[in-house]
Amino acid sequence: MFCILLVATLPGRAELRNPYIVEVNSPQLFGDSQNVDGHLGLENYSASYSGGYLHIYFTTTHGACCFASYPVELLVSDVDPRLGLSGGDVRYQGLSPNVNNWDPVNPPTDWYSVDIQFSGSAYTATVRARGGAIWHEQTTAIAGMSGSTWVALYNAYPVSGCSTDPDCVYSMAFTPMPLTSNAGIVPVYSLTDLGELPGGSDNSRAFAINNVGTVVGQSDGTADADYTGGCGGGSGGGRAGNPFIWTAAGGMQALGPTPTLDTTPPLTPCGGAALGTSDHGEVVGRLDYGFAGGFQSFIWTAGSGMQLIPGGGGLGGGATDINNTGQVVGRGGASAFRWTEIGGLESLEIPGGQVSHANAINSLASISTVPVIT
Repeated sequence: MFCILLVATLPGRAELRNPYIVEVNSPQLFGDSQNVDGHLGLENYSASYSGGYLHIYFTTTHGACCFASYPVELLVSDVDPRLGLSGGDVRYQGLSPNVNNWDPVNPPTDWYSVDIQFSGSAYTATVRARGGAIWHEQTTAIAGMSGSTWVALYNAYPVSGCSTDPDCVYSMAFTPMPLTSNAGIVPVYSLTDLGELPGGSDNSRAFAINNVGTVVGQSDGTADADYTGGCGGGSGGGRAGNPFIWTAAGGMQALGPTPTLDTTPPLTPCGGAALGTSDHGEVVGRLDYGFAGGFQSFIWTAGSGMQLIPGGGGLGGGATDINNTGQVVGRGGASAFRWTEIGGLESLEIPGGQVSHANAINSLASISTVPVIT
């Protein structure tokens, strides 16, 4: 099945892509928002169901000086907007009250919580100053909603020119949700054949995907000159596959050029795997330098290429994940680790001396670490 990405405008707005693309960046200052007690712009988004209908919560900050340049809005449609929308599919776009300039008067500079509770024919937006006293509350009717209605929350930041405009980090487009908690609604997805690297044996594996659709993994291609090291059967018990990155625009590409391991004699890898990627396209994983060099952790960027992470190697070693602030986790030797470009490698030992492995890290720097049973 082929996936085609179209960039177009939704009725009445030029800021959203059609089909809708989920894009969740780190909290940023944008429009009239302020840094208030550590709150930045649009953040703390959550979606759940109350009484069978969708409930959305988020916080935002507001500066009393001005109107919001890029307000938070709702998109209400008859179909999942990720499939693409025509004019007749859109039931509603906007948010009443505007969460950055509530009538009847402009609120003071502060942070605010917003609860949006849907029913079968309307939604009620409740705005609270600092999550406490209600500042404003209003119910807005939407005609034609049903059990097949979809709702998405986004901030109306222009996305045109995102490939070259660093301000695109301000864009937020959260995952569309069904209006009701009806278990009969079938999740929307499509299958895409990522292919394989040249010289492969019809064997590739995807290990991670980020919020912009970049996939990383391992393919058994053999034609890449970067992976010709003598592994002696591979430290993993056989010839390792090659790490790859895949995008809808560029397809599958092998990661490289690979670094030489500083040993005597110097070693080149026979393969490896890409295991994690951030929303900025940074990739981490491990390279296989055979019995002599073992597994070594790497980080790859489009600008700097592939670099080894000092101390992130050994039996079972490898970098497994990277978050959007550049923090990398994995296993080096017998211990889980966290690594940053500035701070270097930090060992995350489990009390009692157990072998440990860090599997994942989120944007809040929470780390999933598990003991390894030997």
